[in-house]
Amino acid sequence: MAMKLSAGFAVILILFLLGCAAKEEPEQYIIEEKNQQPKVFEVDQQNPNAWMEASKERRNELNKERALRDLNESEEDFKRQSELNNVRRVVDDEMVVGYDPELDNPDFKEVDE
Repeated sequence: MAMKLSAGFAVILILFLLGCAAKEEPEQYIIEEKNQQPKVFEVDQQNPNAWMEASKERRNELNKERALRDLNESEEDFKRQSELNNVRRVVDDEMVVGYDPELDNPDFKEVDE
């Protein structure tokens, strides 16, 4: 029993050492941006965060643009809802008071012909 256990442990140890000894290729991360050529960052095993440092400034700019776009969209939605709060209208012989998400949503919808 002890012989089988030590043989099994030796096999596992050899496989582990062979796996660690194999040279790993650096991983590649591709960052694509609109109207620009994709950027490829290779990740070195000794310094895996180097690509993050290299792209930090651009990622911060993109996050800021996204946040401003979301803020503008939410302000537009609030403005539209505020303007329509006191509006009364008749749609399909029904009185609609105030903002109705189905009617006032500016997204395109399918229309039956």
